[in-house]
Amino acid sequence: MPGNNELTKNRPWEDKDNTRQGYPFSLRLTAAQKAKLDFVVANSPDARSAHSLILSILLPAIDEVAENLYLSANSGARLVQKNGQLTLPETYT
Repeated sequence: MPGNNELTKNRPWEDKDNTRQGYPFSLRLTAAQKAKLDFVVANSPDARSAHSLILSILLPAIDEVAENLYLSANSGARLVQKNGQLTLPETYT
């Protein structure tokens, strides 16, 4: 497995601007899913809006999956699905 310095230099997101930009993305939900989302937002003390709630869940998940995919591609390990999440096999973590 390559050392951390080797892995770090080719992450495709490392040289990108990290300031928030307007890249709109439509989320298609069923009526039931939208009602659940609205319920969570209305009843969660931390959720200011559906947008903020979705970002608070989505961004950490994107970071984790991107890192696992990157490490997998650079180590030869194949990702496994565990509890609905893509992760590196335990021998690589």
